[in-house]
Amino acid sequence: MINIVSFLICASAFSVNGIGEDMSAFSMPFDDIGTLTRIQFTFLPEFSAMREHGDVRSTFWTYRFRFYMAGPITQWLVFSAGNAERFNQSFDVYYEQDELDLHVEAQGGVEEVYAGAGLRFNDIRLAFRGSYLFGTAQELWNYSVGNYVIVDTFMYQYRGKVFTVGARYRFLSCAYEFLGDYTAENDVDTLIELPSRLSVGLHHQFLGGDFELTTEHSFWQDTYRSPTRFKLAYSRERIGVAYLYNPWYIDGVSEHGLDVSYALPIHRLGTITFELCSALRSRSSLQEVKISPRLVFTFDELFTSRQ
Repeated sequence: MINIVSFLICASAFSVNGIGEDMSAFSMPFDDIGTLTRIQFTFLPEFSAMREHGDVRSTFWTYRFRFYMAGPITQWLVFSAGNAERFNQSFDVYYEQDELDLHVEAQGGVEEVYAGAGLRFNDIRLAFRGSYLFGTAQELWNYSVGNYVIVDTFMYQYRGKVFTVGARYRFLSCAYEFLGDYTAENDVDTLIELPSRLSVGLHHQFLGGDFELTTEHSFWQDTYRSPTRFKLAYSRERIGVAYLYNPWYIDGVSEHGLDVSYALPIHRLGTITFELCSALRSRSSLQEVKISPRLVFTFDELFTSRQ
């Protein structure tokens, strides 16, 4: 494969030599729903602008929405299910060298649907989640050498799984993700082993609000580096703010993020949360600013009778 470093477009173009942008960072398996049933829809449009050597290009697209549902089965047992994007593999790349012009477009990625169960015993909470990974991706390679033009199309299908367990005691929580892999089906099937991941969280009441510190470490094989990430978050009443340090599994790619949110309560129904998520990514002379305004609709007690 040609090592493409000249001009990149789109956020996940950083991972053109990897398996995609990891969208699962800071994901814990716990369901904090109390005694109510909860249904949640999240819409995630995204805008990004990339800069290299003074050249700037931008793009806009919308991910599939996320769905999440959780409800108590008994006083001590909670069931949950939902979907999420696991790896985003969409990018647009242009490369020039001598008489060679190369344009590569890719769309798709790895999605996941999951189901989980949580156990509650006073201050102790245990959680288990199993995820089925699936998805498709398409790459269109357009070569131009002198007067010759060659177009190749590659299609991939993905099937896999990953599991997560977790425990929480009062202000301390931990989770471990394991046995993750998926098969990329093309002319030759390739097994991609995902890293195990250890996450530790600290929750504390501070200045009338909720303070949260989360750190996680991914254990990749020799192919990629194993990054350590952390997240600092503080929320009080309706307003929340978070800082994220999210280095990638690809060597040389760093990311700093800042999220702010405002929750608007809807009487006897739930909340609408407005989130503005931003990130600055860099690798050598290439920089990208990503902005994602998110809209989260949360409905509580939707399927339970009201008193």
